[in-house]
Amino acid sequence: MAVTSGSRLRLRGTCRVTATERCTFRPMPTAFDVWANSAADVTVLSPPTPAVVRRVAAAWSAAAPAGRVLVDLSTNNPEMVRDLGAQLSATGHHLVEAPLTGGSIGAQSRMLMFMVGGDDDAVERVRPVLEPLGRAWFHL
Repeated sequence: MAVTSGSRLRLRGTCRVTATERCTFRPMPTAFDVWANSAADVTVLSPPTPAVVRRVAAAWSAAAPAGRVLVDLSTNNPEMVRDLGAQLSATGHHLVEAPLTGGSIGAQSRMLMFMVGGDDDAVERVRPVLEPLGRAWFHL
């Protein structure tokens, strides 16, 4: 499974989850390269506001091939998430919402807790990406 992740660190990478996990990351020229990476099965993002989530998701869905999964780690209201999920579904994409608790300290110590929502198949596709990052995983 190929995975991309964008953050303030401006990293781009590929993670292959196998019996021995192997991930490589390198600096990327722009954040959009992450979202437009057609080799990625799963794209993980955590924008600061619902408006940014919508803009990023629109750009991502225009560039990503159908069948790909967008994982949003930010906290948003349920109506916005349902609306965004419907928009992505209409373009052949999947949305998994995965707000988390633990903050910077939890991230550094891999003690994050994810509250995951989305259709069962998409959630299972992102499980190997999120589980190693935290201590708990709840599919709601």
